[in-house]
Amino acid sequence: MIDLHTGPILRSLARNKARSVLTLSMTVLTFAVVVNSILLIRAQQEELRIESGFDDEHLIYLQLSNFDPTITTKEQVTDRIKKDLEILRRTLGVISATSTRFQPWRGGGSSGTAVRFGDGNRQRVRTQIYSAGPELPQTLGIDTIVGRTLSADDLDNAESGEDPERPVGVVVSRRFADELYPNQAPLGKLFTFGERYTLRIDGIIERFYNPYAWNIEEKVVFYAGYTGTLAFSSFLLRVDDQRLRSLAGIEEALLDDSPQRGINLSTIPETRIQLQATERMTASVLTVVIGLMVFITAVSIIGLTAASVASRRREIGTRRALGATRRQVLTHFLLENAFLTLGGIGIGIFAAYALNVALVDSLGVPQLTIPWVVIPAVLVTAVNVLAAWQPAARASRIAPAVATKAA
Repeated sequence: MIDLHTGPILRSLARNKARSVLTLSMTVLTFAVVVNSILLIRAQQEELRIESGFDDEHLIYLQLSNFDPTITTKEQVTDRIKKDLEILRRTLGVISATSTRFQPWRGGGSSGTAVRFGDGNRQRVRTQIYSAGPELPQTLGIDTIVGRTLSADDLDNAESGEDPERPVGVVVSRRFADELYPNQAPLGKLFTFGERYTLRIDGIIERFYNPYAWNIEEKVVFYAGYTGTLAFSSFLLRVDDQRLRSLAGIEEALLDDSPQRGINLSTIPETRIQLQATERMTASVLTVVIGLMVFITAVSIIGLTAASVASRRREIGTRRALGATRRQVLTHFLLENAFLTLGGIGIGIFAAYALNVALVDSLGVPQLTIPWVVIPAVLVTAVNVLAAWQPAARASRIAPAVATKAA
């Protein structure tokens, strides 16, 4: 049994302040980065397996660029959108079409903050928000709506929300409704948006998922409206398998009616692949970052421990001359490193939590919990101790006579 107390180890660390501070700092930084990188990789892997709740395989996002100089007013834009919707619905293989900026799996869109009506701004929920036509549920392939969906009357009353006495009926996701009105029946309840519009929850989509920052993937508000400006308009289409294999018919129908425009068609499966390719790349980069951080820390600890051994040859020789075995010298240096590592991890836990708080809001990283601290702690401890092994073993081989002659 090794008779080695903590007193000599702590005194050695106190005498070697530079090494102690550098080792602690590197351990804290490495631990905080590794923990949050692992959390982000885990979140992205889980996201790759999530289903949106829509008929993604048959959805197409269509964006039209307008080059017609005769369209100069908002009314003309609306008329153009209505006519394009008629053309799209007549096109063979198109099951449903709606005017909307919502593009599933885009990884972004439109968002804002909803405030519970008459609540003094206490209950606020950040959410995605999009305009859409009454055909939205059929287009997305949604059949689980509680309450009612958007209607043609909602299109006519889209501007009435500025009057609190005439709230606009909207359809929201279940997650949004439950967060805005927890433990209550949300149907018929009011909320304000942008400190200007008063909206009423008339319908609830049970299943909704669209990747987004700020952890709002499952929150959405759909209100009735046509999506378009003088420069562009956008649509979401649901088509059958045959039309999905040939999108040329959609372009031909639109260009036959009005050639003065650009057409951009993209299938939602393609959009999802592009988004997830970015996420896979991010996960790969984070994996490399973890590897580099661990490698740099290990190399630095080897160098610091070797420098410490070189500067303490006389001390080591004296201990050997007084009867310390090679095993005791080896254990002493390993325990020095273990003490610094555990201290760094202790501080690193607070640093990891601080970094996690910032990343939860900005990147949607999952909140840090104890189980996700344990694995990185074991990894960093093992790497640090193993990195110190070689210089510590070299110290244990120093002969007492040679060491006492040094310095």
